[in-house]
Amino acid sequence: MTSNHQPQSPNNNNRRPRMGFLHWFLVFLLFMAVALLDKFSSVYINTMYVKLIVWLVPLTLLSFWLGWILFGYRSVRLRPVIFLGVLLLCWGNAFLRWGADWKTQNILYESLSNPKLAIEYQMRGDRFSFGYKERIVKREKIMPFVDYINDIDTSALQHSAWRRVDRVVNELRLKDYQDIPSY
Repeated sequence: MTSNHQPQSPNNNNRRPRMGFLHWFLVFLLFMAVALLDKFSSVYINTMYVKLIVWLVPLTLLSFWLGWILFGYRSVRLRPVIFLGVLLLCWGNAFLRWGADWKTQNILYESLSNPKLAIEYQMRGDRFSFGYKERIVKREKIMPFVDYINDIDTSALQHSAWRRVDRVVNELRLKDYQDIPSY
């Protein structure tokens, strides 16, 4: 009796395992969760390039899977085209809809108990309207590119927990900016 089973050679153990669908699906879920947290919660990604990567990865994976469903094995050859298409769509969306990153102009208060917590005066430029938007927020630095942001009313602030510093940061690099808001 002959069998079609071929014995495996011992050299096959040196191959690196490939990421299966489940692994890519977990990557998709992770990046999509971070993107949705940035969009709909107080978690804020403060770097444009990280934000672009966070949106680019799940959209590219989703496009690859849709190509696989629609075209089967032929979609493997289309992956560079699919990736460039998704990249152009993300860039176009960012160009047309993205205002700007919020930039700290002044650090008004620092927490006495937590060095990563501060109350800041922030501004951002608008792309198609000339001027700046302003806000005062309580910012907690989670990672170098991720913050936890909450709007705050400084008139109801407990001054025993905060130290007023009035430090000018000027991340927007405005010429002759020395104005500290009177909030």
